[in-house]
Amino acid sequence: MSWRSNNHNLWGHKFREEILKGLVVNVILRNAGLGAVNIFLPVFLYRVGGIYLAVAYMVWGRILEVAFGDKICRIIGKIGFKKSVIISSAALVILLLLLQLCEVTGFWGWAILAETLAPIVALMYWVPHHLLFLETEDKNYGKNSGILGAVGTWSAVIGPLLGGAIIVGFGFGTLFGWGMLTVVISMIPIMLLPEEKVVWNFNWGNYWNKVENKWFRRDFWVYVGWGIEGIMIDWFWPIFLLTRLSGSDLHLGGFKTLVLLFTSVLLLLIGKRCDTQKYNLTWKVAMFVLALMWFARGWISNKFGLLGLDVMYGWTGLFWFFPLGVYGLWRARSGQKTLYMVERETALNIGRVLAALGVGFLAAAGMGWEWMAGIGVIGVLLTGFAPGLEKENFKNEK
Repeated sequence: MSWRSNNHNLWGHKFREEILKGLVVNVILRNAGLGAVNIFLPVFLYRVGGIYLAVAYMVWGRILEVAFGDKICRIIGKIGFKKSVIISSAALVILLLLLQLCEVTGFWGWAILAETLAPIVALMYWVPHHLLFLETEDKNYGKNSGILGAVGTWSAVIGPLLGGAIIVGFGFGTLFGWGMLTVVISMIPIMLLPEEKVVWNFNWGNYWNKVENKWFRRDFWVYVGWGIEGIMIDWFWPIFLLTRLSGSDLHLGGFKTLVLLFTSVLLLLIGKRCDTQKYNLTWKVAMFVLALMWFARGWISNKFGLLGLDVMYGWTGLFWFFPLGVYGLWRARSGQKTLYMVERETALNIGRVLAALGVGFLAAAGMGWEWMAGIGVIGVLLTGFAPGLEKENFKNEK
């Protein structure tokens, strides 16, 4: 069945079934490979060059995103969703190929060169992805996000376990090859989508002056905190887990697969609830519970205790990070949406850089994970002190 359509009209504010179908298939195929790669990439870098290579890789890519984000987004505005996603996928294939070279040669410089492509990979996929949702019916932001989020999580469930098995049997090079194959295949449903007629304007003049504007300042620390927590849980936490699981890649993969399996069920229910715009109290409670869990994460070393903590964190975390995503869509819709999305990515990347530098500093000072987990606590709490979330209560501002 083809997703092609003879109707090339403006998509408008309705999320057409054929568009959603194409995105769902793309996410399934893409995550089937990247679900394995993303868990083990920081572990790979840690084994090649220690914690400092993992820090340097993250800092370098995020700094490039901040420096060139507005310029890359202007290209997105000119070429549209389909071409942006295809270019992002091609850049991702090259990035994984460079990581294969790093595996073969043992030279960490290939990894840093690979991360130079990260701004293209990330921005040209996620910025038009978010903007596409802004062309849909706003009353279904949460529902549609929940569908893609649930499908993305389910398709990534087998990834960590599969990745661990691939590494044990064939090595990291084969893992990166698997990632390349799935990314290439995932481009097919995007190519079959009808051409969009939506025009996104990214020409704002002096971008940095606008990042400092008062209207966005209320949200700045929300995204800095979210960036801090996100990079701690997705990037540095797997490294710590590996040391706690006796250095077993297969155990790490199985551990993360169980966590994803337990947490994916709630996504659809939470997405639908976000559309009611009655979420602030639940979100606040979840935020403080997550901060306590991050504190506990620094001291628990028992394997079953870590698994239980991660499962509870996954469940509670959905009530925290998912509303943040829907909140961003509402705020972008009430302001200058293309500018807001780039401001959002800039703030997220500033948080990621601060977290990575914090880990590097603590490691250099000889401090262990119990101190590094405190960075996650700070990130979670930063999102709660922003007046935007409290006053807006996830409502549109016209």
